[in-house]
Amino acid sequence: MAIDAISSPALTAANTAATKASNPLSDSDPKVAQDKFLKLLVTQLKNQDPLQPLDNAQVTSQVAQLNTVTGIQDLNAAVNNINMAMGASQVIQSTALLGKKVLSEGNGLSFEGKPVSFGVDLALGADNVNIDIKDSLGRVVSTQNLGRLPAGLQTIEWDGETTDGNMAPSGSYTFSVQATAGDQKVTSTAYQEYIVRSLENLGAEGIRISTQSGKSLGLSDVKRVF
Repeated sequence: MAIDAISSPALTAANTAATKASNPLSDSDPKVAQDKFLKLLVTQLKNQDPLQPLDNAQVTSQVAQLNTVTGIQDLNAAVNNINMAMGASQVIQSTALLGKKVLSEGNGLSFEGKPVSFGVDLALGADNVNIDIKDSLGRVVSTQNLGRLPAGLQTIEWDGETTDGNMAPSGSYTFSVQATAGDQKVTSTAYQEYIVRSLENLGAEGIRISTQSGKSLGLSDVKRVF
């Protein structure tokens, strides 16, 4: 019995399989669909009507389409594997932060009798930079005149000494920055010191850093590690 090349089951199966494979919501395995298509194609080739042979162009097109869809899914799987590997690598690398001091945006200082670091990021080079350190009541307890500083992030240290030469009591402090270049004010961003306590991998949301002060940071929030 002759088989119609235009409405042949193999080509219909190929179209259906390719459509399902290209649909991310389909539960069809494109490789299984490809195997079914090839089996049907072989059967038709054995039983085709010599006077109405299968259309070579159509068959070639359908095979290429199935191969393309299968290749795309294989590529997606490979990319997902790479993303998983990179995520695992990032977790491993991030463990090096445990116990380290990092700078992140903020103007707080936690003084515990030992020198504490903080940072100032200047948009432009400044001729004069002054730092006022204030206690919890907003009173200035120490002023640092840093003079000329270049643009970029500068790490600064306060040893706890107050303006009257005494040692400040342990506690929470804040600092403010005044930077000028000539008569112009220079924009600055304050960075405070945090100590990394633990890490949490949130998958697609990335890694979160828990600090000893209770502040939660993302890796992108960390400006400097020391």
